[in-house]
Amino acid sequence: MLPYQSATVESFIRLLPGGTRDILEIGSDIGGEVVCALAERTGARVVGINQSEAFPNHPGALPANVRLLRADGRALPFAERSFDAVLSVATMEHVIGLDAFLAEVERVLRPGGVFLTDFCPLWSSALGHHVFAVVGSKEARFWKPGKNPIPNYAHLLWTPDEMREFLRSGPTAEELIEPIVQWVYFEEDINRCHFEEYLEAFESSALCVQSMYFAYDAFDQQAMTQLAAKYGAGRQFTVNGIRAEMRKLPEKPLQREAFRGYLALRKRLFPAAAKLLSFTRRAAYALNTIRRGNY
Repeated sequence: MLPYQSATVESFIRLLPGGTRDILEIGSDIGGEVVCALAERTGARVVGINQSEAFPNHPGALPANVRLLRADGRALPFAERSFDAVLSVATMEHVIGLDAFLAEVERVLRPGGVFLTDFCPLWSSALGHHVFAVVGSKEARFWKPGKNPIPNYAHLLWTPDEMREFLRSGPTAEELIEPIVQWVYFEEDINRCHFEEYLEAFESSALCVQSMYFAYDAFDQQAMTQLAAKYGAGRQFTVNGIRAEMRKLPEKPLQREAFRGYLALRKRLFPAAAKLLSFTRRAAYALNTIRRGNY
């Protein structure tokens, strides 16, 4: 597994309800590494789905408690209350139809079940274009050093023609220009949802938000001014990733009310902790910038 997958798996395991028997992963990696790790660590029956035509592609025999199948997270082929927990890693930034996706997660969870989603980069962040283009030996990838030709936030500020004009000035190979423009503005593998749309989807879901954590880009005043002029003031463009922990309410009325009370208490306490964490991260970033001499 990649480091971000391993970290999310560890967080997910800590959230699992006692006696967890069935786990679903939506958006499994092609080789099913996360699913197999969960099966080994928990002993539960684990199902992994992905709608890619290349899925599954696991080398060798699968563990007895693992199942991989091609399916869409917005139309899950499972009965209601089939799983104790659902995991989604680096997937929701690709989902077109957040409400349908969350409704399906809620439907297949058992009462009291947990859903953890961790994903980035958001479309509304610096690298939200998520660029992926390959032609022969040439490639453009947002996460590879030296392989991302798109300036931060340009996908939010430029038209396709403006993007083409910039790319023709020399930051990438000629044969990659049209695939890059196609990916950024027209490809259906990214949903182009802004930060606020995710928050609205989470809050309107039948699932209860237990907690949310955000990852941030470095603050760019010039870009923020341009984005505010185009999209209006008050929008959030520095959050590049979201981790949301959600629960399906228990069935029994007393348990439901107790859980609602617990969540209400968390919501009162969490903002102060979140502000402190955000300040600490920004201070660490500033110190590292000064230490590297990039100031």
